[in-house]
Amino acid sequence: MNEDEINRIAFADASMVRELIRLLPKTLTADLNLGKLRRLPSGRARADRPLPEMPWAIGIRRSAEHHGQEVLLTLAFRCTPERHASLESEWRLARLRRYLLARRAFASGELPQVLPVVVYTGCQPWPAMPSLQALTSDGLDARTRLQPNYQPLLLDAGDLTPEDMRYNRAAAVLALQHCAEQERLPRLIANLFGLLKRRGTSALRLALAQATVRALHTKFGGERVKDADDADRTLHNYMEEPTMLANRITEWCEEWQQRGRAEGIRHARSLLERQATVRFDAATGQALSLLLADTADVDQLAEIGELIVAAATANQLLKSCVKHAQYARAGNNAAG
Repeated sequence: MNEDEINRIAFADASMVRELIRLLPKTLTADLNLGKLRRLPSGRARADRPLPEMPWAIGIRRSAEHHGQEVLLTLAFRCTPERHASLESEWRLARLRRYLLARRAFASGELPQVLPVVVYTGCQPWPAMPSLQALTSDGLDARTRLQPNYQPLLLDAGDLTPEDMRYNRAAAVLALQHCAEQERLPRLIANLFGLLKRRGTSALRLALAQATVRALHTKFGGERVKDADDADRTLHNYMEEPTMLANRITEWCEEWQQRGRAEGIRHARSLLERQATVRFDAATGQALSLLLADTADVDQLAEIGELIVAAATANQLLKSCVKHAQYARAGNNAAG
């Protein structure tokens, strides 16, 4: 699922960020004042930054020692594992710090402590993420102390508990992105939008619903942008009932998937016709197209492609294809 737009909408909202922070280890967040949370500028997105670091300044609970101080929270979202995420994250953080200092984002003029978080929603296991110091070769102790020792905190959506997903909106957003089983989508969508209905603005709910539909359309529907646009225009009809919304989005996914599969089969037949035309002649290509008119099995079409390559003559190809179609038909009848 394409998560950039979903995360850009969800975690531009301060209340959603507060709930994400509650998913982090308490040892790192116990002194944070989540009532004092402000969004910081992060510069423009670039081609080499799939989603800009999302920086937030968080107040520290008042004490004589920390009065007025803040912590810089950065959120980086990933859907594929990166063993050397520490390197990339440190590079981005250095640029972000320079950017924020130049714009005097902090009243003290000093750099605050950083809480760098990598949020991972992919399904493959995230590899061990060594710190920069661990990645650096050994040398003299005097030089070792000069080497940077930076390591972001990993928040893996695969580690979220059912209780997290049931009560925490940020967890529900991440769980939906992490989902790899289509049959779980209705439950996860209903859970997320049920939480958003109870705790969230209607604008946030609609924006996230639209982003979810577009992301799922990219996954199941391919390039037919009109389908997603049509769905967008009717979403408001379902926003007040999370279960109805979940069922409707699931129906759209199934429709898009079936339409995409049918278009893929038509495209495969067309490619085989062109392949036979190039290999032999146009008449052979047309004859093959007629033979394949009722073939809707991807594996069978792949086998026809192998026959085109192996056939010595056009006549041999067409005879082989007729036999292949008969065998396939007989197998389908036996299975039925």
